[in-house]
Amino acid sequence: GGGDGGDGTDGAAGQPPSDPGGTDDPPPADPVAQPIDACTLGAEAVAGVLGANPVPEDVSDPAGFGPSCAWTGATGHELIVDVSTFDDWVGAADLPGGGAEAVTGLGTEAWASLGAPSNLQVAWRRDDVSVTLAASLDSGGAELVDVARIIDAALLAAGY
Repeated sequence: GGGDGGDGTDGAAGQPPSDPGGTDDPPPADPVAQPIDACTLGAEAVAGVLGANPVPEDVSDPAGFGPSCAWTGATGHELIVDVSTFDDWVGAADLPGGGAEAVTGLGTEAWASLGAPSNLQVAWRRDDVSVTLAASLDSGGAELVDVARIIDAALLAAGY
């Protein structure tokens, strides 16, 4: 004879595997902005206004409040993307010299100063992030506003 001595499977089978500290984690908050390389923002759009294969240079200041990138086109034109997470927004009304016009559909507030092809600027803000585009182009800066919208979409996608 002898018997089977029990099957031994009842004991630990019903218990979930131990999860150290996993139960009291706070729920995920809003997406946290990822560190971003400003030279990846709207790169195709930048090439569209500067010409093929512009050269990016990361010009972020470690002491600054956000990433920056300076693009140089084959013809020597430049476009600078400057992202700031510090509240240093300057509205169109406060710009020295004036000449800026409001831009709709970009961030919560935006303006463009497109009067001088050698000093084109588009700036916008949303929440506590502000972005400035500055460029020197042959043409006027209407396409710079399009670049700004593309960069803003990329920032939104990155959680900014």
